[in-house]
Amino acid sequence: MTRPCYDPRSRGWSETCTLWQEGQAYAFAVRTNAADYPYPLRELEDLWRVESVEQGSRVTLEFVARPKWVLFGRLMLRLLVGPAERICLRLLDRWEARMLSEAA
Repeated sequence: MTRPCYDPRSRGWSETCTLWQEGQAYAFAVRTNAADYPYPLRELEDLWRVESVEQGSRVTLEFVARPKWVLFGRLMLRLLVGPAERICLRLLDRWEARMLSEAA
């Protein structure tokens, strides 16, 4: 399964599902070699997991990213980690709100 994705500036890429475990995990690889891919990465993979915990469920995200350029790319990744973490936390907060509203 592959889906198209776009950033707010309409730059696009595709994501291909690499793991599907219904109700447990979902992983995808990003096609970073698209002509208009906006980030300096040569590889990006994401893994979403849901696990049961005493209070309900825990959703986790795991990213594997490899920069296009060795030294400059590593520096850029370090600079992007903070903003990327804030984006992911907002994304998880929105998913939590949606799941809670649908569970009610």
